[in-house]
Amino acid sequence: MTFKPGNKLGEGRPKGAVNRTGLKARKAFQMLLDENIDQVREDLKSLSPYRRVEMLLKLAHFCIPKLQAVHLETWTDLSELLEMTQEERLREIKRIESILSNENGKSEG
Repeated sequence: MTFKPGNKLGEGRPKGAVNRTGLKARKAFQMLLDENIDQVREDLKSLSPYRRVEMLLKLAHFCIPKLQAVHLETWTDLSELLEMTQEERLREIKRIESILSNENGKSEG
């Protein structure tokens, strides 16, 4: 049976829960890298500067969690903000805080 949009039976992993398989794989790769760091350094030294940076970035994907970009729609200029009442500015701040907290929650899982 394939997944169908709107399926409420399998709600998946709760927000903030750790993907244990991914965590184990990252830890194993990190151990492998740690145990072979001297060889990795020597291998990297033998590469051109461009290839060295390219390989470091590829290795980083296994050790450092990827962060998602945060897109935030705000005012086009300061005058729009200055024309708001204090109540409107407070509402806007709460809206932005809500967007940021939702984005941060997505990137933690």
